[in-house]
Amino acid sequence: MTLLHVSLRQGTLLLIWLLLLCGASIPLRGTADGVFDSTRGTLVKSPNDARDYRALTLPNGMKVLLVSDPTAEKAAASVDIDAGSNSDPAEFPGLTHFLEHMLFLGTRDFPEAGEYQDYLSVHGGSNNAYTAYENTNYYFDIDAPYLEPALQRFAQFFTAPLFTQDYVDRERNAVHSEYQSGLQDDGRRGYSALKQILNPAHPLSRFAVGSLDTLQDRGDLSLRDALRQHHARFYSANLMSVALFGRESLDELEALARRFFAAVPDHDAQPPQTAAPLFTPGSLPAQLDIEPVRDLRSLSFTFPIPVVLPHWRSKPLQYLGNVLGHEGEGSLLAHLRTLGWANGLSAGGGFSYRDTASFSVNIALTEQGLEHVDDIAALLFEFLELVRRDGVQAWLFDEQRMMADLGFRFQEPAQPVSLVSSLSRRAQELPLAELLTAAFAYREFDADLLQSILAELRPDNVLLTLTAQGLATDASDPWYGTAYRFAPVAAERLALWQSRPGNGALAIAAPNLFLPTDLALKPYLGTPAPAGVPNVMLKPELLVDADGVRLWFKQDNEFLTPRAAFFVYALTPLFEDNLRHSLLSSFAVNLVNDQLSEFAYPANLAGSFFGLSARSRGFTLTVSGYSDKQELLLEELLKTLTRATFEQERFDIIRTEMIRSWQNAHLQTPYIRLFEQTQALLMEPTWSEDEKIAMVRDITLEEVQAFIPQVLASLRLDVLHHGNVTADDARAMLTVLTRYLPPDAQGTLPGYGKVLNLPEGGRVVLEHAIDHEDSALVLYLQGEDDALQTRALLQLLGTLLANPFYELLRTEQQLGYIVNAGALPILDTSGLVMYIESPGTDPLAIEAAVEAFLQGYADELATMDAARFASVKTGLLTSLREPVQRLATLSNRYWGDIVSGQFEQDSTLQLAAAIEAVTQEQVQAWYRSHVVEG
Repeated sequence: MTLLHVSLRQGTLLLIWLLLLCGASIPLRGTADGVFDSTRGTLVKSPNDARDYRALTLPNGMKVLLVSDPTAEKAAASVDIDAGSNSDPAEFPGLTHFLEHMLFLGTRDFPEAGEYQDYLSVHGGSNNAYTAYENTNYYFDIDAPYLEPALQRFAQFFTAPLFTQDYVDRERNAVHSEYQSGLQDDGRRGYSALKQILNPAHPLSRFAVGSLDTLQDRGDLSLRDALRQHHARFYSANLMSVALFGRESLDELEALARRFFAAVPDHDAQPPQTAAPLFTPGSLPAQLDIEPVRDLRSLSFTFPIPVVLPHWRSKPLQYLGNVLGHEGEGSLLAHLRTLGWANGLSAGGGFSYRDTASFSVNIALTEQGLEHVDDIAALLFEFLELVRRDGVQAWLFDEQRMMADLGFRFQEPAQPVSLVSSLSRRAQELPLAELLTAAFAYREFDADLLQSILAELRPDNVLLTLTAQGLATDASDPWYGTAYRFAPVAAERLALWQSRPGNGALAIAAPNLFLPTDLALKPYLGTPAPAGVPNVMLKPELLVDADGVRLWFKQDNEFLTPRAAFFVYALTPLFEDNLRHSLLSSFAVNLVNDQLSEFAYPANLAGSFFGLSARSRGFTLTVSGYSDKQELLLEELLKTLTRATFEQERFDIIRTEMIRSWQNAHLQTPYIRLFEQTQALLMEPTWSEDEKIAMVRDITLEEVQAFIPQVLASLRLDVLHHGNVTADDARAMLTVLTRYLPPDAQGTLPGYGKVLNLPEGGRVVLEHAIDHEDSALVLYLQGEDDALQTRALLQLLGTLLANPFYELLRTEQQLGYIVNAGALPILDTSGLVMYIESPGTDPLAIEAAVEAFLQGYADELATMDAARFASVKTGLLTSLREPVQRLATLSNRYWGDIVSGQFEQDSTLQLAAAIEAVTQEQVQAWYRSHVVEG
């Protein structure tokens, strides 16, 4: 085995060392009718949902959501506290976030800091938490049989945390590391600059992450006592909700909820709320200019509006976001793209809290657009006037309602951990009876409400935020060092924004022609699967294998939704055989997708998705979503690919964006950048950003236009059609495909990608300049061969290593906030990866700590209890063998195996079978020979 060591020194030096270490027709409307008891009730669910639900309230006031699925392989739970960073005491900024960290570090009955995480890890689980402005959310999943003991550990977060002084002192460093890791992140930097110009009386203006400076004893109040007081004040049952998911019955889950959460005390606490406005009265209109670290260009318009949470039945912000954010013909974005000023636009709710709300329009600018900020503002306000006049229409609302109804009718199951986390949060904001229906509810078209919100979207009530390098600034954010300038908008600029004459290019979206109309489920013509056989084992049938085309097909008879996916892999050696062809292929793909954007957006709104992407062996075409109209979408995509002529201006903009992304690469978060460097070193062929930039400047539009037919002249086609389709449908789609892309049976098949075999023994040192204060280290241990058995062993070993590595280097030694270890397969090559990002430890010291862990772990592995080893293996196997829950997930899994040449068996189940055969003795022997003695 060899080891790839990639490290980042504090300051500007990145070191990469290669070392030898020792690897039919349906009703469209869902109903929300039904009886619901506020203390114990049944939630209305999708007719496509086989799970059972119950909502109730415990005597202590805690809201409870229960989800029963007898077939589930995983169980999950989440608790939400209706207080977030808005509850931070003024003298302890970031205390709520710090409290979230501390609850993982020991409770009365489970005092060891890593016991909770270790129990979950051993039994196939995972866990996390987040602190938001208005709430704090904790969640975990675990193999289904172990829900009860996991809840026993989890519930004590809320009844008996220890707040051990030693860990209070240590975990401050982890929070500080998390803060430090974001110092170069332009999203965090921009948000922090925004906080500086908000009303200082509003809690959203405060620093919320926490640091060593903000998390320390204050006078007579110690940090530990502040944590205890904060927990006692806000972790009150009446501010909390819990969601449980398991294979147990609803009655059994209810008993678990009562057993573990009835003891949470109810202090009749009030959720934090403020009457202060978000912006200081009289401060708008204003402009905030922000200097980013990366070469970014964006323009946003933020309007404070009345609180909208109570209006979930009419979805005013979603409605207006769809109207203003439309990208089709006549839209604001389409016009800005024609002018060469913008590449993208999004619109919708910004802040949406119980005491504050805003609406935002965000525009990705081109270089030319940066010179036309006032013109863009004038166009936006002109379009807003058009929306007030013509855009508040019942038929537009009905289109959105139809798609929401379809989404509810054909809803597919969410992953357990995602479901419980979202349900526990929704329970704080919505009636319990509506938790499953509210997201799909478009029940009330309220024209007056829409007009009242539109009345707030005006020039004298806007914060315009311009982000770009080279802007004049006169202030610095004290937390992230963001350079910014904040100034009122002059009256003459307001007059300019309001004086633009009507523009005939702007129009409200026309009725959507792509809305699905045929939602019938096609009669199943295949052979039913044997009982108990997983869907992934029934591979698609090879319908056609002739004349340069292979067509696989499989009709769905399990998920029973009117959706399908059609994939095409157009194979050509021209895409990756040299750098110039690779860049030409990127241009071709970007130009086609760019030209399709106006057509794609209404299709996306109608639940259909299509696009083109480049791969190492050619390019892929994808059409997915509702099976109705897929042939029409495929034909439009192919027309654009084969017949389109592209504009020089769009070509120039795309080239500029490509160059900008490469120039920004070295400014990424250190550990992410190191992963990219690791991949670049291992994959063949690969080229540096500098090589790409140098060559892309030399490529012309004419060369790209000539390259496309050259590629299309000699293609081999691999195709899959899966879902609510028949074999005849698949053949019809193939006919359309080959009419535009005639295959060449004699075309050269490109080879599969290769992974560099790291040298046994030698040492290579590479230096890279990077501008970041954190140190980072990535160690990649490559397996000695590409055998399935080696991949299986390293996958299991990576799972065994992950939690001990985190607990020692993150929790105990506090080397950094980002600390992880696990398996890292690249194509068929197996490997292990360990990575750390640290704000205060040199990479050589990090390396020494990792080396010490690897050596020390040999003893732990050698003496590991057989039952623990078996539990870890079982958890990993459960995850790999978990039944696929969504049609699209199964489609992608089939397609992934086809792309990688796995035609006979499901690769994931093959890996699982190989892992099952791995013994504890084999893992111990491999680790000893390849890590310790090697």
